[in-house]
Amino acid sequence: MIQEFVIPIYNATVKFVFQDDIDDAMANHCDDIIENEEALTIWWSDKHYYVIGIRTDIFKQQTVTHECVHLAHRIMSNVGIPASLTTDEAEAYLAGYLAGKIVDLATEEMDKQFSEHRYMKNFMI
Repeated sequence: MIQEFVIPIYNATVKFVFQDDIDDAMANHCDDIIENEEALTIWWSDKHYYVIGIRTDIFKQQTVTHECVHLAHRIMSNVGIPASLTTDEAEAYLAGYLAGKIVDLATEEMDKQFSEHRYMKNFMI
């Protein structure tokens, strides 16, 4: 699954790549991909476009949190709000929002894959 969502208040577009192998999809945005990355966040200093990739086969809360902190920090920096003790509350809210959005999208995809699985056709969902 690859989905984009927008965060209007920060003029940010986030592309979420959620698949067993994220290497090819992430390589479309970056030349320095290490094979079999568990997760990766890519950004550009001159754009408001971000790509976060997390492998479905090793999806973990810790990984989502880690990548969303990177993402929130870069979004804040790109809109001119550097990290500091006076801006960390806004960055924490953004990281929480991003983590919630990523978990919601991932859960929808996992539920869809589970219900479409050939063994599940015998069960009511």
